[in-house]
Amino acid sequence: MYRARRLIARFILAMVSGLAGCASGTSHVESFLREVYPLDAAVAGGALLLLSLPDVGWRASVVQSGERRYRIAVVRWPWQGGGDGEFAARFNREAQRIAAEHTCNGVRVIAYEERYEMKTLFTNRIGEGEIECL
Repeated sequence: MYRARRLIARFILAMVSGLAGCASGTSHVESFLREVYPLDAAVAGGALLLLSLPDVGWRASVVQSGERRYRIAVVRWPWQGGGDGEFAARFNREAQRIAAEHTCNGVRVIAYEERYEMKTLFTNRIGEGEIECL
């Protein structure tokens, strides 16, 4: 999430600094702002809002694989999310949710791994594993 915000901030900074050149007559910034329409601004604002929401771009699926065992897969869209440890944190959050939902005394992680999966043009990162309710 932090990485996406930083990338957007760098992009906006590069656009503003590129448009801020001086010229005789109307500046680049003024002519750029004349060509920004309300619909364009609304779409850009909506995109920024969606990128700033915490759970957009993440999906978790849970499948029961035994009497008290559950298989969890956490998938992130290619353009969303951030750094190291984020998958493990979301996996643990999902495991705690399952423990609370099934009134377990806790969970034991049996297996956990992260991998990449190619889907059409994009690559999804997946964190998956198996837990056991105690």
